[in-house]
Amino acid sequence: MKKTLLICFSICSQFAFGQKGESFSVSGTINLDSGNILFSSLNDSGDYPDSILYLPAPVKSGNFYFEGKIPQPVKIKLQAQVAGINIYVSEGFYLVSGSQTIHCKIDTTSYDRETPNIHNPVMDEYLQKYWSLERQAIDTIGDYNIKLKAVRTYVIKYAEKNPDSYVSLWEIAENLSHGYDDPLNQAFAGLTPNIKTSFTGKRVTGDLLHLGLIAIGRSFPAIETIGLAGNNQRISFSSLKAKYVFVDFWYSHCGSCIGQFPAYTKIVNDYHSKGFIMIGISSDATPANIADWKEVIYSHALPWEQYRTDDVSIKNLHINYFPSNFLLDSTGKIIAKDLAPSEVAAFLHEKL
Repeated sequence: MKKTLLICFSICSQFAFGQKGESFSVSGTINLDSGNILFSSLNDSGDYPDSILYLPAPVKSGNFYFEGKIPQPVKIKLQAQVAGINIYVSEGFYLVSGSQTIHCKIDTTSYDRETPNIHNPVMDEYLQKYWSLERQAIDTIGDYNIKLKAVRTYVIKYAEKNPDSYVSLWEIAENLSHGYDDPLNQAFAGLTPNIKTSFTGKRVTGDLLHLGLIAIGRSFPAIETIGLAGNNQRISFSSLKAKYVFVDFWYSHCGSCIGQFPAYTKIVNDYHSKGFIMIGISSDATPANIADWKEVIYSHALPWEQYRTDDVSIKNLHINYFPSNFLLDSTGKIIAKDLAPSEVAAFLHEKL
């Protein structure tokens, strides 16, 4: 089904930064008679002040208006609500204090979200320094997991070169939604005190402490799950009798997840008898989604164990994207994360 996208053509801004809550206002036009426009987060909503998220600005005869306060520059996106349906308006852009004017137009011909044309020091840094040809090339990588790692490597290098930058802060925060690793933690630690003690900087500090619980080298925590037959089962990964355990988090309507299943099927068939165990854990919870989950498992004849778990477990593990995976050793310690199927196969070929 085609989505109607709203593309922002121009944003002019006057700006002033502040740490204690500077006023901002956004005046906008759009070729809609009614509806609502709102700001929404790009990553963990806890990284944002509550005052700006998901508060609708009504559209009246094609005009809308926001005002409020922000403690620092924020990376955010616009959404529209039309007839009760949320429609993404834009890719992320940087909002600063001061007055901003946005002119938007409905575009039913494009499937891609557009980055708004906005001019302020933070957005200019993002476009002119961060969004380099090297960074653009990364987005052409087809393999999801390999692209994810390439983006992370780029973010770490950028933050090291630009430690007094809100772009560095927000790109680190956005990357944390894909999980923890020590180099990302070190990149954050290298930011200036001004950035780390900002509102979002303090929130990212807390995120890193929590995410460190599932860092490489830590024991993967036990999980309460439900099996295909509806039976409750607590999985303790330290007690599994295997040389290596691969834990794959997915759900029934995740195309990227399902697209990896043929490769994983071959891996399991090649290495299960040599001491390799794969476990799939789904976030499907509603009756309809549980039925779809079972249908995917049976229709693809998946030869590895399948379970599902609740939102609490998913949030505690900070699983914010799918597919998400962990490779464990025989003691249940995490030795790698977010591997592509080709990387799993290469590892097992070397070790087994």
